[in-house]
Amino acid sequence: MKRTFFIGILVGIAVLGAEWKAHSQTAKPARPLRMEKVKGDLYMISGEGGNVAVYVTSEGVILVDDMFEPNYDQIVALVKSVTTQPVNT
Repeated sequence: MKRTFFIGILVGIAVLGAEWKAHSQTAKPARPLRMEKVKGDLYMISGEGGNVAVYVTSEGVILVDDMFEPNYDQIVALVKSVTTQPVNT
């Protein structure tokens, strides 16, 4: 009887752990980002997960990015909205 109870408790803990892991790894949709001009050709894209520095030069665009991968399309679209310089990805 004690063994069955103990095994039931262990199975319950394992199921709850598996559900928590699955729930915590569900991808969240990317939130809209904002772009602000800091000074001259320097911009900042802000949003969930960090900020992106965008510096437009005559040779191209320099990005310093610490955002999440789901924000990629939004970041590229915002950069293209302020320059015709190529954005190499």
